[in-house]
Amino acid sequence: MGEAGAPLNLRGEYTSYLDRALDQTLILVGDLILAEVLQGFRNDADFEESRRALMKFHLVPMVDPWLVVKSAQNFRWLRSKGVTAVRKTIVRGNTRRTSGLGLA
Repeated sequence: MGEAGAPLNLRGEYTSYLDRALDQTLILVGDLILAEVLQGFRNDADFEESRRALMKFHLVPMVDPWLVVKSAQNFRWLRSKGVTAVRKTIVRGNTRRTSGLGLA
């Protein structure tokens, strides 16, 4: 959503190019990039819609794909509780470090 809840207008030169490129070009997205994008969504519906759309790209594993989505969910959960100073959301062994917090 944009200003005052207005829908974002994402149509433009770059989105038109991307629409055309998706049919003709293999587009790679690193799983860490996916996590960074997904953790930015505050609204659950926007998160899910974007997750489904982004999963259509060819994902390049940088870490475990499950860990990518879980890390984004953890970040969003922490932010909803007022924790905003999270610097590293993806750490190998993340489930061990967060298991006591009910995040894993």
